[in-house]
Amino acid sequence: MKTVLADFGDRQISIDVPEHAEVIEFEDRHGVADPVAATVEAIANPHGSRSLSELAGPGMRVAIGFDDPTRPAMTVQTIIPVLVRTLLDAGVGENDIQLICACSNHRKPTGGELAEYLGATIYDRFGPSRQILNHDCSDPSQLSFSAHPKPANTR
Repeated sequence: MKTVLADFGDRQISIDVPEHAEVIEFEDRHGVADPVAATVEAIANPHGSRSLSELAGPGMRVAIGFDDPTRPAMTVQTIIPVLVRTLLDAGVGENDIQLICACSNHRKPTGGELAEYLGATIYDRFGPSRQILNHDCSDPSQLSFSAHPKPANTR
């Protein structure tokens, strides 16, 4: 066995792999100069769709799914605040926004891990009111099945 470093959230962890394993490494490319401005622009002018501010409005309930903390936190800490601000500005009520950690079959992160991952501003805003859900794919009460799904709200 040989030991290699693997990305895990915002850090690297050591894992053992067979000697004959080929390890493929991610090449970190330089991102945009201002990720927040780029996110605002992308949400305001998406390709092939109306903007989120045109699609969202008062009375709508919105779920925002996000990766679990095995991914770098910068992405969710950049995108989620912009999404929340856009939804609120469009008239969506704060209590009508649900954040869902897409844990897949990973263990569910603790409240402290979610607070660190999402950042204090978002966690403190939605955590106390229980608007942050750790999705559990093996919990039938968190699953919904429909033979005829409702069409998306096209306002």
